[in-house]
Amino acid sequence: IAAQILPWTWFGWVMMFLSGALIFTSDPVRYYGNTYFRIKLALIALAGLNALLFHLTFFKTVAAWDEGAAPGRARMAGLVSLLCWVLIVFAGRAVGYFE
Repeated sequence: IAAQILPWTWFGWVMMFLSGALIFTSDPVRYYGNTYFRIKLALIALAGLNALLFHLTFFKTVAAWDEGAAPGRARMAGLVSLLCWVLIVFAGRAVGYFE
């Protein structure tokens, strides 16, 4: 399933990047000076790094996970990913309210 979903994940990431870049170009001075915008970008970078590390390390042993629970480090990577994306949503919403 992962092999079928991964291209959609990349497509979603590209669409997110393009739409975010277009929104940023509408008023770059306003967004650049916004603390929550910077937090959001940092969290997106952290989420990307977390995904990259997951795929380069823990995902290589995914076939063995069918016999039991995922390793603790893999579950931690999932938790970090979920936490990052929830915080990205909150930071994104805060961008419009706090300037």
